[in-house]
Amino acid sequence: PSGTIVGTIKRSKTSDTLNIEEMVSYYKGNSIPTSHIHMFDPENVSLACNIFKELNKFAKAEYKGDAEVSVIQQIIQLGLDREELRDEIYVQIMRQVTRNPSPLQIENLWLLMCLIVVAFPTSKSLYKYFVTFLNDNVNTEGKIQQYVQ
Repeated sequence: PSGTIVGTIKRSKTSDTLNIEEMVSYYKGNSIPTSHIHMFDPENVSLACNIFKELNKFAKAEYKGDAEVSVIQQIIQLGLDREELRDEIYVQIMRQVTRNPSPLQIENLWLLMCLIVVAFPTSKSLYKYFVTFLNDNVNTEGKIQQYVQ
């Protein structure tokens, strides 16, 4: 279906739709063709795609110093200003944390998740999934366990 995660996330160069596990797992690409969540405002869809690019650069530690702080502030500010983007930001972070092979990226994304949680809540419809996601990660070792708690 058009406008849904199933309809928009495809395997590259094939028309096969991703299975559920692939949809919620780390995506190694640097950009997405559309938002993960259906949005009514086309501008928010475009912003969601840009957030994904910035989120990945942040996760890979491509930003240093003030640039890193600026990206974090921009992502959080977009969530504060545009309620429709909030769940999209949560979903992007959850997806990029899940089965990500890079410990650095995982740590950076969990740090960002902690800042997002303090800045704004999930919607009621995402809340239950988010709590399950946290519970599934509560036994992770090291710093990540502190972030989850």
